[in-house]
Amino acid sequence: MTMHELVTASFLVLRLCSHLQLAYNLKEKRYNMAHVAGLLASAVVSAVGNKLGSAIGDEVMMLCSFKDDLKDMKDTLEYMEAALKDAERRSVTEELVRLWLNRLKHAAYDISYMLDEFQANSEPASRKMIGKLDCFAIALKITMAYKMKKMRGQLRKIKDDHESFKFTHDNSSLISVHQFPDRRETTSDVIESLIIGRDKDRMNVLSLLATSSNKEDTTILPICGLGGIGKTTLAQLVFNDGQFKDYNHRVWVYVSQVFDLKKIGNSIISQVEKGSQNLDTRQLINQHLKHLLQDKKTLIVLDDLWETDNFQLDQLKLMLNVSSKMRVLVTTRSIDIARKICTVEAYMLDPLDNDMCWRIIKQNSGFESRADKEKVEPVGQMIARKCGGLPLAAQALGFLLSGMDLTDWEAMCNTDIWDEPFSDSTVLPSLKLSYNTLTPYLRLCFAYCGIFRKGHSISKDDLIQQWIALGFIEPSNNFSAIQLGEKYVRQFLGMSFLQHTQLPEIFAKTILTMHDLVHDLARSVIAEELVVFDAEIGSDARRKEYCHYVSLTNCNISDYIKARKMSTIFPPKLRAIHFTDCEFHGGAFSFPKCLRVLDLSGCPITEFPSALGQLKQLEVLIAPRLQDRELQKHTLAVINQLKRWEYAFSMKA
Repeated sequence: MTMHELVTASFLVLRLCSHLQLAYNLKEKRYNMAHVAGLLASAVVSAVGNKLGSAIGDEVMMLCSFKDDLKDMKDTLEYMEAALKDAERRSVTEELVRLWLNRLKHAAYDISYMLDEFQANSEPASRKMIGKLDCFAIALKITMAYKMKKMRGQLRKIKDDHESFKFTHDNSSLISVHQFPDRRETTSDVIESLIIGRDKDRMNVLSLLATSSNKEDTTILPICGLGGIGKTTLAQLVFNDGQFKDYNHRVWVYVSQVFDLKKIGNSIISQVEKGSQNLDTRQLINQHLKHLLQDKKTLIVLDDLWETDNFQLDQLKLMLNVSSKMRVLVTTRSIDIARKICTVEAYMLDPLDNDMCWRIIKQNSGFESRADKEKVEPVGQMIARKCGGLPLAAQALGFLLSGMDLTDWEAMCNTDIWDEPFSDSTVLPSLKLSYNTLTPYLRLCFAYCGIFRKGHSISKDDLIQQWIALGFIEPSNNFSAIQLGEKYVRQFLGMSFLQHTQLPEIFAKTILTMHDLVHDLARSVIAEELVVFDAEIGSDARRKEYCHYVSLTNCNISDYIKARKMSTIFPPKLRAIHFTDCEFHGGAFSFPKCLRVLDLSGCPITEFPSALGQLKQLEVLIAPRLQDRELQKHTLAVINQLKRWEYAFSMKA
């Protein structure tokens, strides 16, 4: 073989290896994204099922004889919905299940769009004359009948495929939780020399336990914070502190998402009284705990409490209320749970700073043994910022970076860490556990937050109105949509999925933001449904058939859309568009007809989008910079249908 042939062969081998590595990386990325991307299906199906239920009683729907079709689709969705817990669990490892979930989700979306379009086109004329069908109404009925027939056939095919997977229904999947060991189970063991950045927190918690003694009741102090922030580690440090060496008993109980009051009580008893038998009733458990622990100095840690039911938490407090000498430390992600269980105000655990995260990465990546430390360090410090102050994220990244060269570190610096493979015990699955506890409508609301930029300040009122417009608020006979939206925000704040932003008092609005890794989770859940469009990069949402939301950023696209209206740039099923740092004239606008939310707050346009009058489904318009004084004249019809609008000037005449 000649030198030229050898070089050529070597080049081809290297190129092949490069392609194989790229294919592997893409496969890993798709696999890890699928861990969460498939978890929106049940939320969509549940919401659309409720929407079908409401449509069944609609006067126009009944007039058009669509009741049976709607009920058939609703029954089919409900039948499959019962197996979605098992389907979502299996979608993590089974690609065929994942594809089936996507088909079901897209079909549910199509039903929702079909209902919205019919409602928009049947108003107001048809509803003013219930009982009379003009030519337009007849044509609308024929079109709707055809679409319903097509959708029913599509659902039947999906249902047939559902049968082949042999999914278990809810009851079976709940039983399976008890059948398999929990790999997240914790113990009191800790290597204190490896813990970074929590000395001050340990001293604070010890001080609270020492100074908050009640004369008669047990002291219960919760440690609260985001998943992966280090609650369990802090509890381990406190548990093993020398301050409790003279205590009669120290007990560690891992509670988990499966709350079992008897199991907790028997676990405490078995650690205090060696060789004891499990007691069958709560009455016996409570009596025996009082017998064992009354007037005894006892420290109990209840790690990872998820239970939200008030009665169960009251019973837990009652069981623990044995002696004023007892101290109970509880770790939980929810501030609401913390408030219900505590006798002392919860200790809110703050994120670590970037320097601490970098120390953890160095510790777990073998940094000190590297020969190229000086080159790697600035890159590593940039990577540390990705952790958002979560030590579990820093630890996971450290292990991932171990053995990588400088080029790999630089690549990691420019990569979303959600794209990287991690074990099931790292921060990413840890945050996913919190997501799994959300109700279907809360899942939809949370996923939608991915449309905002990372670190973006979000107006609470605007966010709630957008949720309402998109149908993400569960219908209720007792509370208004606004009240439920406020409740949703409180729930997200309680689990640290949303956070308050500190602003000067001159701002009357409540402004929210998201932790960076929580934002990454939202982006991963919303997955293909969101496109972040950047004209400079050349992103194109047309490739996203099922794109429902677009964030348009850093664009000056007046020239770009001269030849093509925006409705040809974006797919037809868009429900929300956000503009940030964009400049172009309103006259160039042309939007998909099913748009419901239009946020122009980052777009200093000088004339009103004339095409807005064609959007029959638009409910939310945010345009604080709009300067068109002819707004009332041209858009009264549009404004009357909007549920929320915000302009730079008063709409009063």
